[in-house]
Amino acid sequence: MRFPSQKFVVLGAGAALAMICVVATAIAAFPDDNVTTYTGCLLNGNVISVKAGDSPTQPCKTPATTIKLSGGDITSVNVNAPLQQVGTSNGLNGKVTIGLDSKYTLPDASSCTTGQVPKWNSSTQTWGCAADNDTKYTNGDGLDLSNSNQFSIKSGYQLPQGCANGEIPRSTGSNAWDCSSTGLSYVESTQSGGPKGLPDGAGLQDVTQVVLGAGTWIVIGKAVLMDGEDDRGFREELGDGCELNTASTTVDTAHVTLWDSNNGRGPVDFPLAMTGVVTGPATVVLQCKAQEDADQVEVSQGKIVAFRAS
Repeated sequence: MRFPSQKFVVLGAGAALAMICVVATAIAAFPDDNVTTYTGCLLNGNVISVKAGDSPTQPCKTPATTIKLSGGDITSVNVNAPLQQVGTSNGLNGKVTIGLDSKYTLPDASSCTTGQVPKWNSSTQTWGCAADNDTKYTNGDGLDLSNSNQFSIKSGYQLPQGCANGEIPRSTGSNAWDCSSTGLSYVESTQSGGPKGLPDGAGLQDVTQVVLGAGTWIVIGKAVLMDGEDDRGFREELGDGCELNTASTTVDTAHVTLWDSNNGRGPVDFPLAMTGVVTGPATVVLQCKAQEDADQVEVSQGKIVAFRAS
């Protein structure tokens, strides 16, 4: 009776030793790489036919299924730039360390002195601390640069604003530009709005004008003077009409005799035309007037047309 008891004790001790070995294996740390994979068969809750590698000691027969035992669930770790795997790991087995590629990493700020900036080192393919070249903008031709680093266009390079249709920039001779018809072979201007009343005895009134560039111009002006019905009648001898004038000369005139006998005939139109030759540059103005006591006189359809002759 004693011998079986001693045999049981020995077996119990062996089982305890086996449990210690199993526990020790379970808590052991996995290696950083080359973690072994085991393959076996799972049958009725028991793992059998286990062998290191991708195959069990013998093929698993139904109802057994093939299982694999290893150090984790992650089967592969792959990274793309600018990330990179650090060390010898290939991302397929064991520990994986991921870092930022040095080509995409700014230098540690604590390693830079005040005022330094990151600069690329083509030899080491890294960024490092270096002095700032303090590169500044400079103003080229036609540009001004203020102390607050604001660019603007110099006046001598600015095109004029508000030019009439067909006009072009012209130098004023004082480092600026204005609007001009220089270079054009044809210029015209038409009276704006409706008929313009001419106050009697008020002298010449501007109707419309053209600006001529350098050269010789043939200028034609026209207008319609309208004599309204006056309640007391009047007669003017060639004192009412229109003129083409420059700042220094009269190009041409067209005057008519206005006569109103208050006979109920109503308004009367008097078409007028003027022509002349003008040497540019010059401004030609169409002006009209009504003399004293010539009441209810208006001008309409005023127009100037100019052709460059040379």
